[in-house]
Amino acid sequence: MMQFGATVLLCAVSVSAAPVPERVPDLAKALKNGKPGERVIAAELLGDLGPKAESAVPALVEVIRYTPTPAPIPFASEVKWSREEVATDFLLKATWDALARIGPKAVPALVELLTHQDAEIRGRAAAALKAIGPGAADAVTALINRLNESENQWVSLNALEALAAIGPKAEAAVPALIKTALDPKPMVPKGNPLAPVGPDWIYQLQLRKAAAQALAAIGPKALPAIKKDLFPAIITALDDADEYGQFLFGFGSGDESPVWAPFGADADPLVPALVRYLSRHDKSRLGLSLLKLGPNGQKALADLLSDQDERVREERFIALCKHSLREERVDFRPIVPQLIPFLTGKDYSNRFRALAIIDRGCPTVPPEVVKAVLPLLDDKEFLTYLDKFDANIAAEFVTFCGPTAVPKLLEHLKSDDKQLRKFAARAVKDVHGPGTEALLPTLRELATGRAAHSEMTPLDAVRAAIRISLDPKDVELLVPFLKSDDKKVRFEAIIELRRLRHLARPHLTHLFPLLHDRDVLWNAALAIDAIDSSDPDVCAALAKWIVEHGDRKWLENTDPFAKEIAPAIPAVLKMLEHGRGFDLVQRIGPPMKDAVPLLLPYLAHEPAPNARDRLNPRDVLRAVGAIGRAAKSAVPLIRKRLAEGEDRERMWCLLCLADIGPGAKDAVPELKELLIDPDPCLRLLAACALSKIEADPTAYRATFVRAIHERPNCPFWGVPLVLDRIAADCPELVPIVVRGAIPRSNELHIGWDGELEYYTVMSMLKRNAPLAKDSVPDLVNYLNNPPARGVRPEFIELLGAIGPNAKAALPKLRELRNGTEFEIALTAQEAIQKIEAKEILPLR
Repeated sequence: MMQFGATVLLCAVSVSAAPVPERVPDLAKALKNGKPGERVIAAELLGDLGPKAESAVPALVEVIRYTPTPAPIPFASEVKWSREEVATDFLLKATWDALARIGPKAVPALVELLTHQDAEIRGRAAAALKAIGPGAADAVTALINRLNESENQWVSLNALEALAAIGPKAEAAVPALIKTALDPKPMVPKGNPLAPVGPDWIYQLQLRKAAAQALAAIGPKALPAIKKDLFPAIITALDDADEYGQFLFGFGSGDESPVWAPFGADADPLVPALVRYLSRHDKSRLGLSLLKLGPNGQKALADLLSDQDERVREERFIALCKHSLREERVDFRPIVPQLIPFLTGKDYSNRFRALAIIDRGCPTVPPEVVKAVLPLLDDKEFLTYLDKFDANIAAEFVTFCGPTAVPKLLEHLKSDDKQLRKFAARAVKDVHGPGTEALLPTLRELATGRAAHSEMTPLDAVRAAIRISLDPKDVELLVPFLKSDDKKVRFEAIIELRRLRHLARPHLTHLFPLLHDRDVLWNAALAIDAIDSSDPDVCAALAKWIVEHGDRKWLENTDPFAKEIAPAIPAVLKMLEHGRGFDLVQRIGPPMKDAVPLLLPYLAHEPAPNARDRLNPRDVLRAVGAIGRAAKSAVPLIRKRLAEGEDRERMWCLLCLADIGPGAKDAVPELKELLIDPDPCLRLLAACALSKIEADPTAYRATFVRAIHERPNCPFWGVPLVLDRIAADCPELVPIVVRGAIPRSNELHIGWDGELEYYTVMSMLKRNAPLAKDSVPDLVNYLNNPPARGVRPEFIELLGAIGPNAKAALPKLRELRNGTEFEIALTAQEAIQKIEAKEILPLR
């Protein structure tokens, strides 16, 4: 039996290099006869070769046919797979991925697997064909046969998605897709405790929606049959709907998208039937779909909202508002004229609903809407109604009205009417953007005490002025409040300075005396640390605070301290004796070398008697790693934990060894073994550790490069903690990570390090920002074309950290600086200053 060593397997070049078809037979043998990890690596490398690995398809199929799939673990179960089962799962994922990446040449084998008796294999084969896309056209007939999977509806769903990915070449599937769209025959898998009872199963799998999307993907070739067979059947079903609005077997009351939505204006023939249906079922969510059916659908919805019967109009409007909350994006601009009467009507709740859906459904507030809502600023009863909602609603209402509302706001601030003054005072606290600068003279008079306001304190006026101007001179007005006799005022001034970040930096020294104020000392420390923990004066002040109070309070920042923190080291050593202070060791770093003897018992599972229970091994390992080379004596214990711990703990052991560097050379044999572990994440971390211990990152560059390009077994989010350590040696990888992070900016997954993965990535990128300069065009494109949820401030911070090389972003950053979102404006202003290389104001 031929065995493949780690060196041979990991030295394989990527498919983008010279052709290497001669490697395929050896990899196929390793796939069949190698150790568990070698088999996984062989499958991964065959996938990297793509179509050149065509001759390995039989070997890959053999793995799939004769490797039992590990039993799924029920949700929230404490049961875990054995290491053998974990290795098997990695092998199967890599094998399926390889078949998909080999592409059209693997289609015949995948078609054969679509008929396998195991539903798991049939479903994964359909998913692989989806990944191949148009190149899988020869599988259309086999995929059609999988649309009647009875108890295994997820297989049908994968087949539908594969047909959609094939697109126009799946024309032969049109009759079957129409049949599925009309009647997918949902059934509940037997023995599945998570499946709901009855037809509700279809709502989870959304087979109708998938069938409609496949028809839409086929395009014009499918349209004649859709108009001939699908639309007439839907019209009949709509007209025959029962008293509860049910039609097409269970359709009409669930949350599944309407089956006609993917066809847009081509579904125009359905509009009259939908109108008839909605005239009988005013509360149905199907009214929302009219907006997607072109001009005739939009006009029909406008007519429905203009019904002569006030009760009917209101029911339809309320249903529209309710169901629009479930949609990611709905464009309400075509029906704005019909929404305006609800804005100006007598019902305050309908006014609020109309404001909400226009705000969500219109990129900018139409002028006719602004004209209609401005009089509401004089409606005291409506303003009182708004008080029932959160404290920011007044400011949001004014922002909705735009610059034209500012004169009215000024008028209300000076009004004799208490209710109007209260509303204006609440609104002014959080407004920002065009036109609001007209409020500054009044606010500055209130802030300095030259004028008084019964509903607004001077501190409130200062905060409002800062939010509008972002001017350091207005920030300076906060300083007197730090010396107030009222502890609440001192506390609020501290919180405001912390929120202002770079604007507060020149005033940090005014916070130093508050480190000894027993009422606010913790808040002062948190603010100072958050604003700038790298400044020598700040670290000297924080060192004294840690000595006096650090054993009872903690700091939240994670950035490294300057060397002036040194006087705190004895106090931190004392904390370690009681199981605390690990976070401070991480931030102080190598100067904490005397902490190593105190950390060793924790690594040996022998915490001190006074230590807190359930100490997280991650905290100890991160602390040891931060000390670096001076922690060499910890290597034997780390090696022991690496051998005995669970995978998550082993990952932290590997990063710790990487941070210790050459001093951890005794661990090299174990690390070499891990280079052929089935888990790609462990392999990646082992390569990282070896590159730092051997001081030779080039030997493992191929491993690092491969990890950047997401694969099923090595997700993108596993990269940042490694790249943070090897970025200087592999600078070309940083822009690739930036491009990978942009589309994932809304994926708030918890990583194996216990942190939100997105923030881990962005923190790493900011620390290595100079290496990200080639990604500036991608970041500018992101700012110009933000996702539905808006721009994330972390990308703006990254542009600022890149510095002068990010000048291309300045026009957009200036636009964001003048926008209505305060946090975005504040972040943009700081980024602009860094890009323009303006001098940072010193502490005063």
